[in-house]
Order: sequence, then C-alpha cells, then structure tokens
Amino acid sequence: MIAPMADNPPMKGKSPSEADRESGARADAKRIVVLSGNSPLANMMLKKYVDAFSRERLLIIQEKPKGLSRLWRFVSRRYKRRGLVSVADALIMRAVQVVTGSESSQMSVEPDHVVASVNDKIVADFIEQNNPSTVLLNICLLLSADQLDRIDAPVLNVHNGVAPRYRGSGNIPAMAEDNFDLVGATLHRVDAGVDTGQRIAVAVFDPISEAVPFQDIDHLAFERGAELAIGYIERGEKAIPQAACALVDRFYPYPGLSMWLRARRNYHRRVERSSISTAEANWRRSFAKRAKTDTLPLHERLHWSDGASLEWRDETIMGAINRVTPKDGAVLDVGCGEARLSSSLGDYRYFGCDACAEFLLLASTRSVVAAEAQSLPFRSCAFDTVCAIGLFQHLTNVQAVADEIGRITRPGGTILINTLRQFGILELLLIAAASLLNPARLRLVAAIWRREFGSTLPDGTLVARRFRVREIARSFGVRRRDMQVTFHGGLFGPVFAREITVELNASVQNAQKSAL
Repeated sequence: MIAPMADNPPMKGKSPSEADRESGARADAKRIVVLSGNSPLANMMLKKYVDAFSRERLLIIQEKPKGLSRLWRFVSRRYKRRGLVSVADALIMRAVQVVTGSESSQMSVEPDHVVASVNDKIVADFIEQNNPSTVLLNICLLLSADQLDRIDAPVLNVHNGVAPRYRGSGNIPAMAEDNFDLVGATLHRVDAGVDTGQRIAVAVFDPISEAVPFQDIDHLAFERGAELAIGYIERGEKAIPQAACALVDRFYPYPGLSMWLRARRNYHRRVERSSISTAEANWRRSFAKRAKTDTLPLHERLHWSDGASLEWRDETIMGAINRVTPKDGAVLDVGCGEARLSSSLGDYRYFGCDACAEFLLLASTRSVVAAEAQSLPFRSCAFDTVCAIGLFQHLTNVQAVADEIGRITRPGGTILINTLRQFGILELLLIAAASLLNPARLRLVAAIWRREFGSTLPDGTLVARRFRVREIARSFGVRRRDMQVTFHGGLFGPVFAREITVELNASVQNAQKSAL
C-alpha cells in the first residue's frame, strides 16, 4: 500500500491561519502518478516535478526493463519493418549518442515503486489505489491499449518534438530536414497511437539564437516540456504557437546515424551563418581578461599551450610575407592582438585590426584599429597581403570574414590563413586510447568530436574551432589545388597543436567566384 501524504507543519514566517489554509490546499490536491524511465533526462524532469508539486504529492513508479530483452525487442521489430541496414544504422546511432552524450548526474529522486514495465497490471493497481488527478509519462515505454483501458485518470505525455509533424523520434528529424522552426516539445494526452493524442501545449525554441550546444537540444526540449506539464496541471495553461498550429502528420522511427549526421551538419551550418555567438563572445572575454594579466607567458596570453608551435607559426607566416609581398607593400594583420608582427615587418607598411581593445592597448605601433573581422573599415583592394593568424579558430561566421578579406585584398595579392586543423576520426580514437588515464584530456577529445566551439571544460579550457583544408577552400571559393598548404604537428607532435597555414592568390579567388 502507498503511505498517505504527510501532514505539513506550519511554515516559518506565516501566521497559523495562513499556514493552515496552505496546508489544507495541498492536502486537497490529488496525487500525481509519474510513470518514469531511469535515464538522466528522466531524472532531470523528475527533479522539476518534485520542485513544482512537492515529493509528497507524487507517486513515482520507475520502469527498469531488462536491458537485453528490450534491446532484442527493438532489434527484431525494426528488422521486420525496415531491414538489416536500418537496424545497424540505429544501433550505431545509439552507440554514438552514449559516447558523445553530455555528462549527467545519477538518479537522485528515489521512486516509490520499481517495475519491469509500465504495462504491468500491478501499475494499474497502484494507480487505482491512489485515485490520482493525472498520470504523467516520463520518458518510458508506450502504454499499451489494455493498460490505458485500466486507467481512469487522464494520461499526459511530454513528447520531445513538435507533434503531429514530428511524431515518434523527436527533434533529430526536424533538424535533419533543416526545419529549425519546429524544434521543441509537445504536451499531449495519451491514446493508443504514437504521440497522436490531443495536443495541450507546444513549446518551440531556436537552438541557434539560444546558443544551445547540439548535444543539449534534447535536454532543453524535455525541460521546456516539463514546464508545459507543470503549467497545465497546476494552472490549466494551454499554448500552441502559430508555427505549430496546422501541421502535416508524420511519424518518424528512431533515427539512425545517417539522419543524426544530417541534423548535426545542418545545426553547424546555421551556427556558422549566425552573427556573433555565445561561443565567440566567450573567446573575446577570455582574451580581454588575459590581455590584462602581465604574469602569463606570451603563448598562454594568446591561448596557446605550446610555445614551440607559436614560434613555428611566426616563422612560417614571416617567411610567406617576405616571399609574396612587394617592398613597401601594404600588409594587414586581421586579429592582430598586440601587433607582434609589426616589429618584424620594417620593410612593409603594417596595419592591424582586432576586436579586443585590451590587446590593442599593448601594441607598440599606432597603425592598429579596433574593428570586427566581418566588417573591416578599409576600402576594397587596399592591401597586398592580408594575414589572419590564429583568427578563424575563434570565429562563428567564417564565411563573412572570408568575404571581407577577399574584398580588401588587391588583385594578385596574397591571403595567408593560419588556424587549427580538424582531427580525423582515427586520430581522435588514438588520442582517446592514449588518454584513458587522463580524464581532462578525454573531456577535451569528446568536446572536439562534438564540436563544442567556445564551451568551457571543468579545468577551464576553452574549446577552439578546427578546420579541414576543404572548409577553408570553400569559404574563399577556391579549389584545394589552388592553395599552398603547410601542416604543422603530426601524430607524434604536441597532442592538440595541429595547425595548417594556407596561402592563396586573390586573383585566383576572384576568378573562381566570377566563374560561379
């Protein structure tokens, strides 16, 4: 049997009559039965429900199915409906989600009962004994039609996705179809179908404008969905945004790796097209702070973990400038910092610009200006050589910056780009295998794989963006063979100091863009 709700003591700071009224109101409130899974996301939602309704009001029945039986049921059902390739696609997807998922705490809300399945008859018995006002599903198995017939109370579910357009598998299909206007959560009544019950409320959000990391979108969707459930149960709130009013009904099965990769690609493309993001702002704040710290070595002030790599970069860039720039030519250093190159370019007319005014105050030359890289305050075709040294790895809107650099470089001039190089999957696996006893390094490997640009790890490390050569070529509208590329940092060099320096002729860039 379920223990009755405990009496509530008078609350501190309230008169006895006020306390009695509030205690009586809570005693009159019927219990809410929560049928919950045992995942970190389910735990997050349980904590929100406990905070909103009080633990005494909730009867939590947790489902802990046997892992192998549930897996076998999923595999056999998917194989019959969609074939072996679809099964492999979904299993690989699940493995990727487990490996790359964000860290979450263990279950912290103790259930009242633990069952093998929410469809067990004993679950209906528990519900009947407590006569709840509402039964709330919380990331568990679908209720069978027979179980629904046994339950008299209204049954509600928070669906991770905007129904009915994206029923079944949540927000991955919406992002895979580049439909970011329909990313969110739906609160609906439960019937015998899959997310087909009457909609009560819908919450939509833009993960790009809210700077939500890709791997945390599901977390935010369920969080918003829990808020919908709380608002409806407590205050009868209903809300369906205009964008979610008239939608085509479509069902999507559990997404495979191919769909997940399309969703991830579309997410990062949208991030790149957006204006200054939270990630870029994090880098700016960090540079501004380090510019004021005199005790740090130069390479650490510049967010460089390896001094030797910094020396290599300077030598490579200086060698290229001396080779391609005519005497007395104009050189622009975009993202110049404290304009270190100015002292080595006595034969040229040096100009620098940076968005960090704190670093510009340290410059030894007056030929610097505070400016955004995507909106440079210079006339077109003004410079013989334009450098962007260690800049791209801190940017969100790379395409806009590449266009500006191309605009201000004269025909026949040279563009020099130095940035961090993206790892291949094999490289990351080897680094992870060699770092099994180093949790901090493993976290960085995971962050690089998830492309958590601008995020801060527990040890204070900021995650920089990394590029493949073809991404740089695409940004400037040229082919790979039209660029001269220098690599630094192989597999046995400093672990994360993999760099590329790209040299391209502005005339080639302009010709390629004209051809397009």
